[in-house]
Amino acid sequence: MLLRFRLVMIVALLALLVGCGGTGTGTLGFGRTTGGGTAGAVSGCPDAPGPITGPLVFGANQNGLAAIALDGSNVMTLVKPSINDRAYDPFWSPDGKTLAYTFARPSTNPNLSWLQVGMICGLDQATGKGRVLLQAVSPSESLEDATWTPDGKGFIVTHHQPQLDSQGNYSGDDVALQRIDQGGKPQTIMKDATSPMLSADGQHLVYVHVDPNTNAMILMVAGADGRNPQALTNQRSAFITIVNPHWSPAGSQIVFTASGGASKAEAAPARGRSLVERLLGIDVAEAHGLPSDLWMIGADGQNLQRLTNKGLDDPRATWSPDGHSIVFVGGGFGGIFRIDPATKSEQMLSKQGYYGGIALK
Repeated sequence: MLLRFRLVMIVALLALLVGCGGTGTGTLGFGRTTGGGTAGAVSGCPDAPGPITGPLVFGANQNGLAAIALDGSNVMTLVKPSINDRAYDPFWSPDGKTLAYTFARPSTNPNLSWLQVGMICGLDQATGKGRVLLQAVSPSESLEDATWTPDGKGFIVTHHQPQLDSQGNYSGDDVALQRIDQGGKPQTIMKDATSPMLSADGQHLVYVHVDPNTNAMILMVAGADGRNPQALTNQRSAFITIVNPHWSPAGSQIVFTASGGASKAEAAPARGRSLVERLLGIDVAEAHGLPSDLWMIGADGQNLQRLTNKGLDDPRATWSPDGHSIVFVGGGFGGIFRIDPATKSEQMLSKQGYYGGIALK
């Protein structure tokens, strides 16, 4: 997730430089309990204050995560990181007993202290206990975008490996998808790729291919092992960025976040903030990223549709368990909404919500 945050940090670093004039994956931990870890611990994952009672988990203010009931009640802060840390990209395990998410903090490499480095943390739904699910040994490697395998015993993740020049300065970022099974070593299944998600039956993988030369993004599908990749979007789709693809429960549709997009695609009518949203205090945030909207496409690459036409700031979406609706968080614009993909009608569930993704069981 949070390619936007990475880009913002890189741009900020370059600006400072203008103003002023190792590889290898290592080993990873899987399922290690932290034993009362706190957000400030060097290698641990924080605990939630108690059992996770709400099925809907979302990115909240102060770079944390919160849970809520579908009727908007019982808001519970799950993770409240320290000022330099972030918790994002929640994803429920197939049995609904563990919430995985990315927990990132500044690199301990003194040359890369500006760079956020992620590991995969877990929260036990019944107790709120935190534990490390996946963590790289290198102080600069980052793991994020975890998607569970259907048996709940493994993950496919995005692996980031910063590249350094001869002076030890950041010169780029190699990204790849890795499969990591319990007790096994990481296996790279796709290079130049991010935002993986396995279909519910575990047979198909959707992800975003990132051209290493142009940074152009293409939505792709492949087998679970990365073989037989096929493009769902192309240059005619006119997308500038693509993130966070999510399979429908039946595996026939994919919802994703994108900026740009061909004007000829079937679109929802343009919509600003409603009177209810204004009265509830959902403010227009500063434009941290390119204006984005939610899109939907068939697993065969047909029937591309724009679901929203708001120019939101990094919205993220997931499907309801029955596949009849899509729930999304508005990113910097705030708010949690339910949208009917057939009619594109929306219902506001809560004024809560911010950057950081969304998960529903």
